[in-house]
Parts: sequence; structure tokens; C-alpha cells
Amino acid sequence: MMALSYEVKSYGAFKYKKHETEKLTDRLREELLRRFGSAVYNKEESQFLFSYFKESSDSSFESAGGRRQLEVLEKAKEAYFNLKLDESRKLLQELFQNESQEAIVESYLLKGLVEFAQGNIESAKSAFREAHRLDDRRVLENRYFPPKVIKLYDQIKSESYPKAQLKVDSNPIGTEVWMNGVLLGLAPQTFEVPAGKHWISLRANHYQSSLQKLDLKEGASLTLKRSLAWLGNNGKNDSLVMNPNEDQDILSDRMTHLGSQIGAAKIALFTAGNDRGQDIVETRIIDVKLRTAHKIHRYIVPQTMTFENNSAEISQQIIDQVQAQLSLDLKSKPDQYVENRFRGDIVLVGYRRKYFFESPWFWGLLGAAGLGIGLGLALTGGSAASTGTLGITFQ
Repeated sequence: MMALSYEVKSYGAFKYKKHETEKLTDRLREELLRRFGSAVYNKEESQFLFSYFKESSDSSFESAGGRRQLEVLEKAKEAYFNLKLDESRKLLQELFQNESQEAIVESYLLKGLVEFAQGNIESAKSAFREAHRLDDRRVLENRYFPPKVIKLYDQIKSESYPKAQLKVDSNPIGTEVWMNGVLLGLAPQTFEVPAGKHWISLRANHYQSSLQKLDLKEGASLTLKRSLAWLGNNGKNDSLVMNPNEDQDILSDRMTHLGSQIGAAKIALFTAGNDRGQDIVETRIIDVKLRTAHKIHRYIVPQTMTFENNSAEISQQIIDQVQAQLSLDLKSKPDQYVENRFRGDIVLVGYRRKYFFESPWFWGLLGAAGLGIGLGLALTGGSAASTGTLGITFQ
């Protein structure tokens, strides 16, 4: 769990209290740590991780060379789409000769598709094996890939692969660890990865990225330590500010994305203020897995207490209520437990780029084009129909 303070632009009679919010959140985080232990991020970790993910840097490319490789990859896909398989193969050779982490996984997937389309099954297997070694988390969905290709790829995934361990220790903490253009997680952490050569990139907002190619031997354990160079703050504001009448969806998107990246199941947000002379503490809990939010809970500070003199007692009572909220099954009674505007899926800020050859219409066009029924059936996994037409079904 992560606990953060946030500023609410005053609305109605509610007046936000900055100093009280920050001080109270520190006490609330201490109380959460006392009750839940290591399952809660401490103040330093919380502040850094929020600062990092508040405004993600554009880290899609490491260099102009990476941009060039992606341009070549797009041309290779376009050639494949237009059934110019030899041209696509030639462009892929250029990609493999000038390898970059940005394009390497997709290049091997495309090579497998080209080889499969030309009936070179063993070559297709070889390409898919390398794609799987470079990104062993990749799943081919039947909405985007033809059934026979998925079946072949799943067979390859079931094969045993030699493994190695990669331990990454970085400064700053929370640095993103990318392998072959795919996000592994945040440092410090130890990853079990397929043995062999990999592009490893370390990235952090406001810091200079680090990129190198490592050869991980089977059964080996390698420790990678890096301190990234600080590039400056560029005047960016790292405080969390929201207008409760306008920005709750944005807030929830941001917190859900943050939680999914760092592995936090819940994120608790606290703000303190005064409403018509009554001290109030508002608590918002984001459920990362369900991509939704608990109903906002308001704690009314007893008249005999103040933020300044009774922060310990107030924090204990608030955490009692937080603990009660965490035990609720939101799916069982969404009308009762879930914030009204958050019922239904919250769209994550982060998403993987979808390439055109992963779309259903691509396979329909390709199967119906000039390679004939044989290729169309090979791609879709169907069988010849008496009418001579292709039946393509995607879930």
C-alpha cells in the first residue's frame, strides 16, 4: 500500500489545510507501517515514486537509431500486409544487422509470420523462439493473431528455457528496468530472465537513461549497479492537486497506473481541511487490481481534538476506518462500496502500442487477398468450405 497526501482546491465551504494534511499523512503512514509492516511504502519511497510517475517521461526511444529501426520495422510490416513477403524479409535483414532494443522483439515476431506464410515452419519456429526468449511474458491474443500462429507460439512457450538471474540496484530508487524494450519492473529487484544476450535499459524521470547489452549465462547471477545522472527538475511541480468536481477520473487514472507499476494493491489518499468550522479528514482509497475507488470517507474530528495536539489519536481512528474499508469486497456490493463516478472500468494511463498487424481486420484482408485459399486457411486455421469462402471468427 502507498499513502499520499493531496491538495484539494477549496470547494463549497471546505477549506484545504496544507500543513495539517502533510503532517497528518506522515502520522497516518507511520500507523500504516506499524500495522502492516513492509507492505506499506515509507515516506521517502512514496514521495519519490509519486514524483516520478506524476509526469512520465517520453522514454520510447533511446536514440535516433532506435527511431530509424522502428521506421524500417513499420515498412517491413507494410510490405507483409501487401503480400510482398520477399521485400519484408529484406527489410527484416536490415533490422537484424543494425539491431536495436526498440524493434528487436517485434522484428522476430514479424519474421516468424513471414516464414509461416511462406511455409517455412522450422524457420518460423526459430524466429518465434527468439521472440519468446527476448520477451517471455508476451502473449499472442486470438483477436490479433491467426489461430495456427498462436498454437505454434504456445507450443514454443511450453518448451523449457535456460534461465539466469539479473539483480538491479540503482540510484535513484524506483528506476524502471527495461529488457529488450519491454518493462520488467522497478529497481531494486532481482529478475529471473531467459539466458542469453539482452538489451538492458534503466530509465527514471529527470535522469539520464542507461543502456547496455548483457550476455547472461545459464544459471548465472549478475548484479547490475548504476547511478543515473540527474538532468534537472525543469521547474516541474511534484505536488498532487485535484479539483474534486472535475479531476477525479484523472486522479484515479494516475494512481491506478502508479499502483500497477510498483505493485501496490491499494493507494490511500488523505487531505485535511475545515468545513463550516468543523475539522475534516477525507480519505480516498484506490483499488489498483479492480481499477476503481472506494467511496470517499469523511472523518469528522471531535470538537475536543485538534490536528496540532491530537494527531496520534486522530491517525489511529482514521486507520481503523481504513482497515475496515480494506476488508470490504467491492465486487459484492458496488452500489454500496464503490464511488459513483468510478463504477465501471478506469482506463489505465499506460498501455502497449498496438501495431496494425495485430488487428482482426488485417487477417481478414490478408486471408482474402491474392495468396489464395491455402494461405488464408493457414492463417485463420479454418478448413475449406463448399462455397469457397473464408469463415474468420475472432472473439
